[in-house]
Amino acid sequence: MSAVLPASMLKMTIADCDERIAYLQSKIGSWSAYTGVLGLMGTIMKCDDKKVFSEAPQLDNVKCYKNNMSLVKTEKMIYTALLNPNSNKKIFKMLLSKYDELMGVSYDISGNMVINGVVPEGEHLDYCKESLTQREYIRKMCSSGCGESL
Repeated sequence: MSAVLPASMLKMTIADCDERIAYLQSKIGSWSAYTGVLGLMGTIMKCDDKKVFSEAPQLDNVKCYKNNMSLVKTEKMIYTALLNPNSNKKIFKMLLSKYDELMGVSYDISGNMVINGVVPEGEHLDYCKESLTQREYIRKMCSSGCGESL
């Protein structure tokens, strides 16, 4: 079990992850008609036109929600592993590595959203800044789980 958070707090954070996952699933679902139409159009258009439908700027919203869901699921795995006293200590390094990889993807998506005019640059910069605080928190959780500084 984690020295950073008591079991009751870990259970609350896992429940919070479940709520965030449900929220992100609903957001992804709200784009299903849009993505369905683009997918259909991409399949019936000539080869050169398919790129227009597969790289539509608004699809970055869906990519963002899906990547965020992967981040939250990874975070949930960290908390679940911390809750289990028999967790293999190596798992925390792997989960932190996966979290970092997903954060890199989120920065790319967010940057593309700025380039495509989907979000303002200031929102992207705020997101990047806030994500560093979250990443440090996740690092501390993983360090606690593996018993060494990561």
